[in-house]
Amino acid sequence: MSARSTLAFMPLSRILAPFLFPSAWRYPSVSFFSKYLVFDDSDLKGRVQFFRYFMICLFNLGLNYILLKILVEYFELYPVLAQIFTIVVVVIFSYLAQRHFFLPRAAA
Repeated sequence: MSARSTLAFMPLSRILAPFLFPSAWRYPSVSFFSKYLVFDDSDLKGRVQFFRYFMICLFNLGLNYILLKILVEYFELYPVLAQIFTIVVVVIFSYLAQRHFFLPRAAA
């Protein structure tokens, strides 16, 4: 039996649990650090920034999944190489989205 067919029969909670529990702590803490340490020159309200950051995270999750699926299943790239390429693309998109959407600079 291949790994692909056994994963199809695994309960969803076993797959999502390792992702969801750390995310419950990760999203608020990374949002806080991004606001006060990395992009500290924004004048948006905290709840607006947190909502925008959450939207970017959801988009990054979808982008990561779609790119991995395309690269591994359609282009038959090795999963490790596909993950490396996907990480680079998602990190670049995430930085640009945070710089221009999540925490835009205050007007000079």
